[in-house]
Amino acid sequence: MVCLFKYHYPDAKQEYVDERLDEIKAKYDTLYDFWDKLNFKTDIFWYFEPFAWVEQMKRVFGVSKWHDPVDNPRLTKYGYSGNVKPSSATYGWCRRNPDKSKKFHSGLDLFAIPGKDQVYACLKGNICQVKYSDSAGWIIGVKVQNVEDLLEQERQVSYDTQFSDELKGIDIKETDNVYFVYMHLQSVFFTSEDAKNKKVVEAGTPLGYAGVSGSIASGGKAPHLHLEVTTMLDAYGKGESARTNPARFIKLNSYDTQDQDDVAKIKHYHKK
Repeated sequence: MVCLFKYHYPDAKQEYVDERLDEIKAKYDTLYDFWDKLNFKTDIFWYFEPFAWVEQMKRVFGVSKWHDPVDNPRLTKYGYSGNVKPSSATYGWCRRNPDKSKKFHSGLDLFAIPGKDQVYACLKGNICQVKYSDSAGWIIGVKVQNVEDLLEQERQVSYDTQFSDELKGIDIKETDNVYFVYMHLQSVFFTSEDAKNKKVVEAGTPLGYAGVSGSIASGGKAPHLHLEVTTMLDAYGKGESARTNPARFIKLNSYDTQDQDDVAKIKHYHKK
């Protein structure tokens, strides 16, 4: 089984492989328990009919169509200058201009170590954008193929905003075009030609390495993946009207961790 995983996902980290194997073992145990009861080896009586069997098999062997954009997804604990401010990593009017007026943040900042942490396609989709921006650095855009898969993930997460100026964003509809846009990458595994040809990627496909590319991120103490979920590929200048909060789809872990404290001790610059 390990060989099979390594064949299909040669770049997968060992802890990811171990986690998947644990899931398979748990599902095997569940199936064995079901079969045990079906054969009346216990005192529990099963009224069996084909539809019940199908539903049980779906439950036991169901594979999530979602993959987190980074391993161990967490808000960035620190702001650009190194101050503790996890709220600034959220989507909404969570930042401040020099005059203290509110400033819109168009995505979600997830802690990621430059050149070490990979970023992944969250759902099956098509590469639709690969480019470099002076401000946002390396960018990859993925158009989601089946929006219902995204809506199912949203139902599973059932996210509530954590901070006063955080927004939930627009409600995605199944008929919408939906794009996941990844910014500040150190390197990308796809090309503009892939975007032109709308290359298909599966959920969990590595897209590149997280980084601090672009003037917005380079030189700061809070390296991160900036992730946007939009209803148009180029949502620049559209503000809230074409975006939603990416946290609606991600089960976030605690940001209060030692690795974030360690990384925030120095400034991080993009290495071209």
